[in-house]
Amino acid sequence: MLQAYPVAFTRDSNGTIIAEIPDIPGAMTVGRNRAQARERIQDALVVMLSGLMDRAEPIPRPSSQKKGQIAIPLPPMVAAKIEIYQGCGRTVSVSRIWRVSFDVTLSRSVAFWIWITTRGSTI
Repeated sequence: MLQAYPVAFTRDSNGTIIAEIPDIPGAMTVGRNRAQARERIQDALVVMLSGLMDRAEPIPRPSSQKKGQIAIPLPPMVAAKIEIYQGCGRTVSVSRIWRVSFDVTLSRSVAFWIWITTRGSTI
């Protein structure tokens, strides 16, 4: 399932637009206009999610989209990494997930292999 996080937009006192993802503290960016803020918010989301995984913290699930908000989907590879991370009970090294995902396309079998090998189990 591709996750999408709702984004709230507010105008700053200097006229710029602040885009913020309420579910992920710190996931925010600024743009000259709404379109620019929207372009930048996905990168801010990915950076904050990466930080949560690096610190072995839980990843909050997306909340419901409210009026005036748009939903920003996670890039497919990031969504796959998060599913692996959550499925492993955060016992897997996040840097290992990132490195492996750049070398191969993550499929269910590869994700299962990572899960098995990081837990020290054999088939």
